[in-house]
Amino acid sequence: VKYLRRSLELTEKLSVSLQDELDFVRTYIELERGRVGEEFVATVTVEDGLDATRIMIPSMIVQIPVENAIKHGLAEKELSVYVSRETNGIRITVTDNGRGYLPQVVSATWGTGTGLKVLYQTIQLLNTKNKSDKIRFNITNRSDGQTGTEVSVYIPFRFSYDL
Repeated sequence: VKYLRRSLELTEKLSVSLQDELDFVRTYIELERGRVGEEFVATVTVEDGLDATRIMIPSMIVQIPVENAIKHGLAEKELSVYVSRETNGIRITVTDNGRGYLPQVVSATWGTGTGLKVLYQTIQLLNTKNKSDKIRFNITNRSDGQTGTEVSVYIPFRFSYDL
C-alpha cells in the first residue's frame, strides 16, 4: 500500500527530492526481494557530503531503471544504485549483472518500453527549457569486465523544473 500510494504521488510531480526518490526505490526493492528471493543483493549508496533532501531530480528517473534492471537484467541478482558528486551536479548510476543491454532482443520479460519513453520525453522537454547545463541519460553495457547493464544519469545542480 505504501508503495502504491507513493507511486501515485511521485508520478504526479515533475521533480522530487533525491531522498524521496531513493526512499521510493528502497521500498520497491524490498517488495521485489520477496519475489526474486533473499539472495537478491541491492545497494543504494549516496556519496558522503551530498544532501539528498535538498537535491531535486526528475520524478521516476531512478525508479524506472531500477524496475527495468529487476525485470530484465538480474542474472546473479545483484543491483547497485550509486549517487556521486560531479563538478556542477550529480551522477546517478544504476548497475546490474544481467545479460547486458540488448534493445534489439525480444524476451519473455519484454515490457512495453513505456517507462524509458516517458523518461526520454521528460528529459528532452526539461532540457529544452534549460539552456546551459542539461540532463544526460545513457544506457550501456557495463565496461568494467562484468556482464550487465549500466544506466548513467547526470543532473546539474542548477536545473530548473519550471515549464
